[in-house]
Amino acid sequence: MNAGSGRAGNDNLGNQRITDNEETRDYEKPEDVLSLDSLAELVDHQNVIVQESVTQILLDRAASYDTLAEVVAACSVSDPVLRESAVNCVALLAKIETAKTPLVRLGALRVLSEVVRDPFERDVVRRDAVIALFKLVSGEDSRRSSLVRLDVLTALSKILVSDPSRSNDLKYWTLLLVHQLCVCDALHPALLATGFVPLLSQHARLSFGNTNTQKLCLHAVVRLVGQAEGAANTESELRKLIDMEVSAFISSCLRSDDPELAYWSLRLLFEFACRDIGRYAFSTQRGVLAGLMRTLGVGEPPAIRVALRTLKWLTSGNEDFQRHTLSTGIVRRLAGFLRSDDGETMTLALALVHELAENVDSHGELFETGCVKRLVELSPSLSVPLALYVADIFVFLCGSAANAMGVVGDGVVGAVVGFCKSNEPDLQYGGVAMLLNLSAIADDAIMLEIISSGGVAECQRLILSDNARRNVRTVSAKALVTMSSRDAGPFRNVILTSVLKPLCSKIVIATAQVIRLLFPPENSLVASVGEVLATGNLNSRDHYLLRIGGVYDRDTIENDSLPQSRLKQTKEAHSTSEGVREAIPLSENLIGMLATLTILANTPVFDNIPSDAGSEILLGVETVLGRVLTDLGSSLLDLVVLPLVDKETANAAGIDMIAISELNEGMTEGDPSHQTSDRRELRPKTSETSFSIQEIARKKLGLSVHSLDVIAQVVKYDTFRDYVVKEKFLSLIAPFIDHFNEQLARAALIALSSCIEKDDNAKWEALQHPRIVAAAWSTHLNRPSLAFFANLFLENALDFSLADGVDYVQLNCWDKTYSLLVSRDHLEIRNESWTFESIRATHGVSHSGQFAFEVELRTDGIIQIGWATRNCRYDPEAGNGIGDDLESYSFDGCRKQKWHGVTTKDNAYGDSWSVGDVITCRIDLDEREISYLQNGRSLGVAFQNVDSDNIWFVYLHAINCCTNGKISLI
Repeated sequence: MNAGSGRAGNDNLGNQRITDNEETRDYEKPEDVLSLDSLAELVDHQNVIVQESVTQILLDRAASYDTLAEVVAACSVSDPVLRESAVNCVALLAKIETAKTPLVRLGALRVLSEVVRDPFERDVVRRDAVIALFKLVSGEDSRRSSLVRLDVLTALSKILVSDPSRSNDLKYWTLLLVHQLCVCDALHPALLATGFVPLLSQHARLSFGNTNTQKLCLHAVVRLVGQAEGAANTESELRKLIDMEVSAFISSCLRSDDPELAYWSLRLLFEFACRDIGRYAFSTQRGVLAGLMRTLGVGEPPAIRVALRTLKWLTSGNEDFQRHTLSTGIVRRLAGFLRSDDGETMTLALALVHELAENVDSHGELFETGCVKRLVELSPSLSVPLALYVADIFVFLCGSAANAMGVVGDGVVGAVVGFCKSNEPDLQYGGVAMLLNLSAIADDAIMLEIISSGGVAECQRLILSDNARRNVRTVSAKALVTMSSRDAGPFRNVILTSVLKPLCSKIVIATAQVIRLLFPPENSLVASVGEVLATGNLNSRDHYLLRIGGVYDRDTIENDSLPQSRLKQTKEAHSTSEGVREAIPLSENLIGMLATLTILANTPVFDNIPSDAGSEILLGVETVLGRVLTDLGSSLLDLVVLPLVDKETANAAGIDMIAISELNEGMTEGDPSHQTSDRRELRPKTSETSFSIQEIARKKLGLSVHSLDVIAQVVKYDTFRDYVVKEKFLSLIAPFIDHFNEQLARAALIALSSCIEKDDNAKWEALQHPRIVAAAWSTHLNRPSLAFFANLFLENALDFSLADGVDYVQLNCWDKTYSLLVSRDHLEIRNESWTFESIRATHGVSHSGQFAFEVELRTDGIIQIGWATRNCRYDPEAGNGIGDDLESYSFDGCRKQKWHGVTTKDNAYGDSWSVGDVITCRIDLDEREISYLQNGRSLGVAFQNVDSDNIWFVYLHAINCCTNGKISLI
């Protein structure tokens, strides 16, 4: 207790208590016989134990309700000496548990708050008031809330931000009180509004060496930001801390020898990670990684889990941080965590492995430390989300030829096939995607492992399955094509007979099913050629007999009479609305099969296959498929014409008929602005029609487009081409050439170009049809996005080119990959396939001089542009081309990276490019440098030490994009 007046004040209060109880008091304790005067003298005793005992006796005597009331009242008196003593006494009394409730009831919170809010009060008094408040509200949410309602927060914040001359004791006890308030979730909005998050963070930074203060501050901040109401509030507070450069302070605390301080700094860092704020600031603090690794080594399980989560955040998409993290030997620790009995720790370790596996530098350690083997062991028992993590990791590993031996030795292929066998579509997709990657790097050992593990059989099964998702089917087809490209013959023959042929047959059957559902038997008259001509504006002299699914009655065709086509009556009975509704999923399934067939047909690997090893007898699509090609052509033509016979679908569904052109206008790209102003609304005739006529139209349009895609690839076979040409294929799709739906028009132009390029009779028929040529010219002039395809058709049909008879540097049509489309002037290319297509120029440069060429980008997409020698090898299925070996250099502005070699590192370069940009690629053989310009602006030197003795050719490498190159010499 304080000396002087403080003691006298207590003496008077004590005497009052004795007087009131003198006659009735029962002295039960020895110390009760001591008078207040005696106790006052003992307060100053030299023995500390005596002092503490006397103080406690005095406090016990002052703990009566009446005495407490007088003490609380004295805290508000004007006499500063008496007020100081009273506040000090309350601070001491607040330590007594039985005195807390009476003090609160007597208004101690209000009185003490007034003392704290008084800026002119001495620090010692305010300190005692804060101490008293801290003791009174500890562990009591209701008292904490009452205190905040007394408007004490602003005063507390001012104390914490006051100048250094302010009493450190006052600041410390204020911090303790604020920490108590932060524990109450209900008070967080008020504390956040007062600005305590940055204030506490700053206070922690200034308390260097005082770990207790730092722990209190960090814990309070974590409580505030971790449970702030609303993501916006939390993010705002965290961004304030980033602006204060708190990352360096957290980095320092993470490495503290005090485990509690390290933990709360980790928890605060985790809050940043959860909101993805300050990733760069923390990843560039080298101490952060050291602190996190230390936690993984010696931390408790909760801290280890938080550290793993935080590391995942920091490594995500950050190659530099990934490299630093890998240099710490973290993969070996993760191998141990993957075997942890704690499921959450194992899961978080798996997530971190997933991030690190993106970096090729991790692959060797993942195999060496047993991580890959453990993932193979875990994969069958994991939940779908975790299994997808493993699938992604395997995709990364299977994409590098350097991992071939490890993939075979650690059983990865078997696990991959296990994913393919899953009933979960996402896992199936992951499995076939890994098979595609494996097939791209496959040597004999990997191919044998894929076959023996059932990988090929699974791809076949998924392609022919009626339940497989479209992307699962198409990727399975890509995997089989890639495997076939690496096989000399027998494997291709198996794919041809066990996949291609049955797939074509399934398409024929599925086409009949879809057509029957769209045009039920009870509506026997499906469409006459007259209706088709009226809808599609076909020439009335073009006698095309519309067959529905290959099942039709042929009428006698005489002179100019228009044949009528009818479905044969079948035993099936369908409710028309139910049938059309059922056609929607069947149509999606059929579209998937058509997309898959397009991939399988868009390759030469299934042509001219030896029937047996060493045999001179060659097999191919025409030999094996035979009559199936004709049936396929019939079905494809039925599907192509679907957009022209929309009337009957509407009638069969019980919906007022509207013209297909109007319907398609309304659904093009989902933009209602294409609808005509006089279009009538769709009005169901019955309330039973629940499906969408727009959805049906979209499926029919999709079926038509994908059928045209198949025709463009299969038309290379004489049997198929002769059949579709005989069936007036060119006349049939004439309305699509200038169709407003860009997808349909593009598919029609490509199919027509492919057909006439390979057949002079088809070319002659195209020229005899004025609408085809006129529509192509109109498209070429008025639709820039389709100009390439229109021009390609016109050049093939009219057999002319601006390049005829001209000898200059141009793209070499004889030195390109299979699927790349090249204009007749040999200056423009288009890649419509899934593979990375490549082309080289006709002339090269060497020894000395400066040379350049320009490329105008007509579409977006991945394009690698540069220079290559003749030794650069194409591998479109594996995605290898210019820049992917040591014989070439390239730049891709889509990814803002330069490429040279199989495992290019630190290859960031240039700026993002966009449609319309002109990219100049310059080679300086005197300085042995390659550089690029974008719209005339230099991007700097990309490559140095280029071998000037080699002959360097212009080289383009593209996937699903269009470029226009104009080559010039400097």
